[in-house]
Amino acid sequence: LEIEVEGREHLDAALAHGKGAICLNGHFGNWEVMSAWVCRQGYHGAIVARRLKDPRLNAWMRQVRESCGIRVLDRGKNPIRIVRALQNGGVLGVMIDLDTRSGRGTFVDFFGRPAYTQVGPFDLARKTGAALVPSLCYREGLNRLRLVFGEPWWVENSENPEQDVA
Repeated sequence: LEIEVEGREHLDAALAHGKGAICLNGHFGNWEVMSAWVCRQGYHGAIVARRLKDPRLNAWMRQVRESCGIRVLDRGKNPIRIVRALQNGGVLGVMIDLDTRSGRGTFVDFFGRPAYTQVGPFDLARKTGAALVPSLCYREGLNRLRLVFGEPWWVENSENPEQDVA
């Protein structure tokens, strides 16, 4: 398997601020390979994942992820562990396109249409000072993947949290 990486300097620039980086990803491509690559490159990393309904499948997925060096943090459990994952320059992988039905979201423009978007990662970035790094892993052939890290950005931390997050 060949892996080509684009924008690693963006991830490094985000981490240079010392507050960690939240890699925002969507259910497109192979985020499992991307997470494993991040960990194998020596970055301190973790992902936030939803527990699967089948406990056997959940245990198997966790074992596969952890065998690649990925720390798995269960969504909705012990938020302190999520904050700690960012400390000391940690990288936190989060799926941004997941409808969490948590009531903690906002409608944003998505190609001219309103789309409900979870705000948890943005709240976390605002409160911790972590950079947000758009990221994606996609296939470019039978045995070739491209990992892309976009330019980092930071959520404002003003007196108006709703506006900052939006």
